[in-house]
Amino acid sequence: LMPAVGQYLHQYSLQSGIHVDLVTPGRDTPRLSPLVEIQLLRIIQEALANVRKHASASRAAVRFDTEGGFLVATIEDDGRGIDNGQQALGRGPRFGLQTMRERAESVGGTFTVESAPGHGTTVIVKVPLSAEGVA
Repeated sequence: LMPAVGQYLHQYSLQSGIHVDLVTPGRDTPRLSPLVEIQLLRIIQEALANVRKHASASRAAVRFDTEGGFLVATIEDDGRGIDNGQQALGRGPRFGLQTMRERAESVGGTFTVESAPGHGTTVIVKVPLSAEGVA
């Protein structure tokens, strides 16, 4: 997963002009099932596509850590942020957010978005380290 993410972030930065830091735990990142890796990579790609299209950001970061039996991926930017109240009312872009949520949930994970206008956006995805319980 990490080599694929690193390669994607390098290409993304070259094409978008947005610098993206990759932060991984000091120890080896645990292996995930291939299905979980694919879904997580797609979520990261969609989150960064949203940064490029909507955020007016100059920097972003993708961070990985472990928490209990989960790998936690955090994608954050320094852009304009989104109004979560408007999202809840169905205004503004939301299909990408819904797709990311469905991808995370399809492998037994969770998906949350933290944002406020003018304060960037943080996407937090937790996916299981083992394939047990994944439908």
